[in-house]
Amino acid sequence: MAAIFYSEKPVQALEINTSRALFKKLETSSVNSLEIIEGASFFALKMCGDASFQVAGGHTTTSCRKKFNSFKEMCVNSVFTDKEKFYSNKAEVTPLFKRFINCVGT
Repeated sequence: MAAIFYSEKPVQALEINTSRALFKKLETSSVNSLEIIEGASFFALKMCGDASFQVAGGHTTTSCRKKFNSFKEMCVNSVFTDKEKFYSNKAEVTPLFKRFINCVGT
């Protein structure tokens, strides 16, 4: 059952704290580079925390997190050259999301 509420206060933007939230927001509005970075970072760290996935790839959860932290800034700068840009469809966002994930090496 869906709930509808009314408020006199302005509704804040959807917080992008999961990759699912990123793509959900994209269904109704555009997202900016920083929101893609947040969603992709969440996904990458979630994969880092999956011990079986990391072991299958010959890594540990700790080594994955270290690699993510070491490469994140470089990957942000190489994948997202225009951090102010907005994207309005999944076809634009998905390749950036994947490039970032591949770059940070999770």
